[in-house]
Amino acid sequence: MQLLLGGINPQISDMIALAFGLRWPDAVTMTAVDGVGTMELIAEQHPDVIILDPHFADMSMVSAIQQARQLSDAPLLVVAREGDELEAVKALELGADDYIRAPNNYVELVARVVALMRRINGIESGSQAPLVAGRLMVNPATYEVFLDNRLLELTSTEFRLLQLLMSHRGAVVTYGLAEQVIWNGNANASELVKKCIMRLRRKLGDSSDRPTWIMNVHGVGYRFIGAARAEEEAARFSRTGS
Repeated sequence: MQLLLGGINPQISDMIALAFGLRWPDAVTMTAVDGVGTMELIAEQHPDVIILDPHFADMSMVSAIQQARQLSDAPLLVVAREGDELEAVKALELGADDYIRAPNNYVELVARVVALMRRINGIESGSQAPLVAGRLMVNPATYEVFLDNRLLELTSTEFRLLQLLMSHRGAVVTYGLAEQVIWNGNANASELVKKCIMRLRRKLGDSSDRPTWIMNVHGVGYRFIGAARAEEEAARFSRTGS
């Protein structure tokens, strides 16, 4: 396994590398102290896991996470400042898969990465069978989504939320369920899910007022309706919103 540590203090990096070496003896740890170096390593080495302290002198947190996500779909864990809840939420909105507050316990950090990899490798059942709804196909085995045979560019979080919705087709996926499955209960679920749904709808060519794929169940969560009978579903659930 290749682990990339970006923006992490060198002494802390050594401790993290030691902790991961105990869990994965063949783990290779790469480090970069600045934003540019971190992005170069992501592009060149394709790490399996990225742990990012995005408070670079040469790059903003927003730019760092966005660039990392453009370069890689690998599990991305962000180190957020202690007590800064808004920063942690923002990191998740930008495409990070999880966050941990600094200073942190290295054993906990390893455990969080293990849990993150398990969640990303399969939602709940771990099924690798493709999910198909009309013109839309989600393939968990390859982490690809196709609409009208066109590959959609989704972040890993967007992919897992869509997979969760499709695997519960016809049933409501509550904010709480999405929080537990995708963010492991570590975020403000309702706001994060809303923002992620907005991005998914934009990429699917969907809308909140006349939904074709994803319908809002006011105050509860979302329901995947697929492309069929969208107008009937819209009439059934008249209280919609983004």
